[in-house]
Amino acid sequence: MILLELNDAELGLYKDGRPIYRQPAIAHVGADQSLFGLEALRIARLHPQQTNQQYLARLNADPLPVPGKQAANHADLVYLHLLELNAHLGGSTGPTAAAPRSTQANATPRKRGIRLPWTGARKESAPAARRDGPHSAARAGNPARAATSGNLPNGGSNLIAAVPGSLTTDQLGVLLGIAQEAGLGIEGFVDSAVLMASAGPVPGRCWLLDLHLTRACLTELHAGEEVVRAGVEEIPGCGLISCLDGWANLLADRFVQDTRFDPLHAADTEQQLFDQLYDWAQSGGDGGEGDFAVEIRHGGHERRVQVPANALRRKLTQRFSQLAQKLPEGAQLLVAPRSAALPGLLSGLAELGLETGSLPADALDRAFERHCDRIAAGQLSLVTRLPGGGVAREPRTDARPQATHVLCDNRAWPLDANPFGLPATGRAGDSLERDGRRLRLITVEPRAES
Repeated sequence: MILLELNDAELGLYKDGRPIYRQPAIAHVGADQSLFGLEALRIARLHPQQTNQQYLARLNADPLPVPGKQAANHADLVYLHLLELNAHLGGSTGPTAAAPRSTQANATPRKRGIRLPWTGARKESAPAARRDGPHSAARAGNPARAATSGNLPNGGSNLIAAVPGSLTTDQLGVLLGIAQEAGLGIEGFVDSAVLMASAGPVPGRCWLLDLHLTRACLTELHAGEEVVRAGVEEIPGCGLISCLDGWANLLADRFVQDTRFDPLHAADTEQQLFDQLYDWAQSGGDGGEGDFAVEIRHGGHERRVQVPANALRRKLTQRFSQLAQKLPEGAQLLVAPRSAALPGLLSGLAELGLETGSLPADALDRAFERHCDRIAAGQLSLVTRLPGGGVAREPRTDARPQATHVLCDNRAWPLDANPFGLPATGRAGDSLERDGRRLRLITVEPRAES
């Protein structure tokens, strides 16, 4: 069975546990052709107006700011990208790989005489929510099982789609129709957080954090005999691209300080900076330890700066401070394997006072192998509960009091207004180091009024 993981930070296609395709869902919409994945990422800063990184999150027929010959709206880009995935499965892009273009906003695009499902003309194909039976599901109103079982265009293949919980019922219906046109027959949908968490023991109540391109998806899960989705929230500004942009600004400041050159001033040097940051992040960045060096070539000169990895981690910690505010005291936070590999993320979340753990690297593959038949059985559905792998032992609660101040060189600063860039929460007794200075978190009792 084939698994499609719908995460625009890394759109993944797996067959028999083996990755066939793993690239970001980014598109370059050119005048005559569209590029996707790493090919588009490597020119995104050179051609920002032609770059689109929202199409997979939006999954609708809204028009593109800069349409091309092959694509006029977000759904067209999804279709073209799925065609590329089908080609990796051995399918054909067909004689007309381009999605039909509508020259007017209200026109109905056509392909080989078939009315395309993302025009809104087949509203009944959108799944309808159901709560009965073993699964909380979205069910197709049309004969979906017959549609996915054969007669797929472009030498098609059947698969199961693991999707973020933030997708709506309408978006799942749009995805179903587009995938079928691209030769990919979806036999079942499963919430990706539920699937990953079902691979092994997890806390009885926990939250799973999964980073996408421009946002993060935070899913509340309840675990017992089953892992059940209890809630979903999107956190804007906490996606992979947002993290890279924050790091790029930090490095640009260091370039200006050390070399009086701003790499963000020109598209070519901005692309060089972004490429090196992306590659460093994808490699795991030596676990977020040591220094990170960047070299920029411009005007016949090469400029180089070096920043401590902990400075990048502090930048990341500041960005995710809003996450800590969304979780209750003592919440157990799990981080999806791909997200956990982002340099400094796990240690940064720990600095925010969060009880954090990561899932095994093969959690998605292991859970899919175990549950794929269950997900594909019966009516086409969005599965939001699966048999679990047991309940993990709850960690002992930290009995230390909350810190109120940070102590440095015999001087105490209020933690919520400290000059060291520390988060506003922490436990008394924790020791940290910032720029060679030893810091200690303490609790200062308020003075009693006389």
